[in-house]
Amino acid sequence: PMLYSKVVDSKGNNILEQDFYGTQAISSDTAWVTNRMMKTVITDPYGSGINAQLPNVEVVGKTGTSNDDSNLLFIGCTPEYVGGLWIGRDNNDDILEKSVSGWKTLASVWKSIMIDVQDTSQVLNFTPDTTVLERNYCSQTGLLATSKCKDAELGYYRKVNVPEYCSGDHAKIQEQIYHDHGIGLEEETVDADDRNE
Repeated sequence: PMLYSKVVDSKGNNILEQDFYGTQAISSDTAWVTNRMMKTVITDPYGSGINAQLPNVEVVGKTGTSNDDSNLLFIGCTPEYVGGLWIGRDNNDDILEKSVSGWKTLASVWKSIMIDVQDTSQVLNFTPDTTVLERNYCSQTGLLATSKCKDAELGYYRKVNVPEYCSGDHAKIQEQIYHDHGIGLEEETVDADDRNE
């Protein structure tokens, strides 16, 4: 991070000046799909960042912890600000029980800080990428939902990455997906002693 806007000498000449706009790292449509995924962390009833919600202002976020539970993190974004919190111990001792309550607490702390930073007097949402398609998908298969799918959720898709429609044969589609990705398939293992026989 750069913490200066510009540096001038005693005569007013610029020595350093910050580029506030930077370089775009990912495409706009990928950024929007990612943004919508991060929104569910905040808006889903079981989301670990649900306590970060601000009145009138859209928030997206990401929670995290280290494998040994010695670090707890929350990064939240509004259309105008990004704020992050870390809780941990210098000696890397555990800081929480294995539950999402720690994340929810951290999201509450983030909100208590951002409520004083972010103007919440007017509605403020992220600007969508208009090339991204919003479609309902079958929550059993991940394919686009049809009338044959009883459970559907809203998904966001880049135009080059739209799945096909679900046929309604959920068990067969799931089996094919598992087969294609090697999920749940029993792999043959050969004992080292058996190879020598």
